[in-house]
Amino acid sequence: RDSTDRSISSADDSASLIMNVSGKLVLIQRERGSGDEMLYSPPTVLAGSCEQVWLPATANREKPHLTLALWLYCGAAGMRVWLPLFPREGESSHAFMARRIMLHFPLNNIYPLAILFEDA
Repeated sequence: RDSTDRSISSADDSASLIMNVSGKLVLIQRERGSGDEMLYSPPTVLAGSCEQVWLPATANREKPHLTLALWLYCGAAGMRVWLPLFPREGESSHAFMARRIMLHFPLNNIYPLAILFEDA
């Protein structure tokens, strides 16, 4: 999904694929090759021991950092939030990975079942 409007409108848009493979959360980015050829970058492991992943269905303009974030529960490693970083006006655009930061929250004896994005 595109991090700004959360949809893919044409073949020119960049897209990323996020998969949970045996507890490893993997990101595969789509890149434009020569001509009309679409290439994929090598997989990048975002987190290990990932048990649950949450992504809001809709973005909230008042809370973009929370509603465009990827929320992960990683068992004993606790909760992780992959937050988007929005560039300042006039800054050059960075790669998808450079526009995000991962925050870690240790959880003791808590197992999250849901994230209430609108109430955050």
